[in-house]
Amino acid sequence: MLCAWTGHYAVNRAYGTNGLNQYAYAGPASFSYDANGNLMWDGGGGRGFVYDIENRLAGTSEGVSTPTATSSPTAPAPTAMTSRTG
Repeated sequence: MLCAWTGHYAVNRAYGTNGLNQYAYAGPASFSYDANGNLMWDGGGGRGFVYDIENRLAGTSEGVSTPTATSSPTAPAPTAMTSRTG
């Protein structure tokens, strides 16, 4: 039995980078980064990203404008994640 995925399709969109070689936009989506160069908001997908003090990805949120996190100095990652819209 031969199985093949046929759900692919071609996409033609413009991409742009900033001075740090990070994507600034991809098609209609624009991206934002924190001062450490971590992706904070993916624009098109509606996902926000939160990083711990060592710049490791600690969490994500969808459909909110500003993800925030609270952490303990002894915890390796945030202990709670909240989000604000606004």
